[in-house]
Amino acid sequence: MLLKITIIDVENTTKPNSTGRAMEIINITFKAFNNKTGKESAETKTLYEYFTKDKEMYRALSQGVKGDQFVIVMEKNDKGYWDWKGLSNAEAQEETTERNT
Repeated sequence: MLLKITIIDVENTTKPNSTGRAMEIINITFKAFNNKTGKESAETKTLYEYFTKDKEMYRALSQGVKGDQFVIVMEKNDKGYWDWKGLSNAEAQEETTERNT
């Protein structure tokens, strides 16, 4: 499943884990189209660098600024939650789609 987001804010923080080692965390506030309401709404997603398998996605989102657009590749995990698996820049993807049509 794909989710197109527009960044509102990105907050980078560092917090100690249970063993006292530093954990890099990003809190991403974004706008995305909500299929349930049929409108665009603001949401927040927290990503932990240690648990994020796609380090390139983590770096790109951690450097995101207001107005940046991304397409998030999501996959439902065994517990039924949607995990963010990867991304591509939404503007670049739209340009590629337009060129190929």
